[in-house]
Amino acid sequence: MSIARVNHVARARKAQGRCGHCKVDLPAGAPYRWFTVGFRSRYKQVRCMSYACSPKSSELESSAVSSIYSAQEEAEDTINSTEPGDFDAIRDAFTAVNDAIQEVAQQYRDVDEAFGGYGSTPSAERADTLESVEVEDNLDESDFENWCEEHQDEYEWNAEQDEKPEAERLGIDEARQQCDLCRDAEAEWWNGICAEAVDAVTSIDLY
Repeated sequence: MSIARVNHVARARKAQGRCGHCKVDLPAGAPYRWFTVGFRSRYKQVRCMSYACSPKSSELESSAVSSIYSAQEEAEDTINSTEPGDFDAIRDAFTAVNDAIQEVAQQYRDVDEAFGGYGSTPSAERADTLESVEVEDNLDESDFENWCEEHQDEYEWNAEQDEKPEAERLGIDEARQQCDLCRDAEAEWWNGICAEAVDAVTSIDLY
């Protein structure tokens, strides 16, 4: 692991230019944070203290793993912006992260082979580790909760009536779509799905 250390300064002794993220000026006396990426790097990157400008893992990592961190960050953004019920978008995000992991694993494998390590170098060990890592798809589409209690009871009753049209039995009608409580129930359910998906993406052990 080669994560750069982030240093915090309470009061700048001299002006630090602009924040590398939001571009706000950092005059003398202002608080800021800074970091350098890579062994013995002299390129100092500065950020203001805004939470939105906190350096991401992909920005602090100097090794090839930074591309995996970047894929994880993009996947998290994608998942959190999906519409309720869009499981395909979440699965695409999973796939993107898994592809990034395997691409980096292959890079380490190529380095090992280039130096004639035959699987005995640190690069080969990194490749072995990454090749065993995968974001698992544990999504459950069977429990789609998009009704309030009243409409849920109505849906279950309609589902038992064989003579009801399929659309009505499934509860796909204007009344339910206009119900604030139904929308709240759907949002709560989907937020839970997304939270589990984000955890699946970010909790994998790359080392």
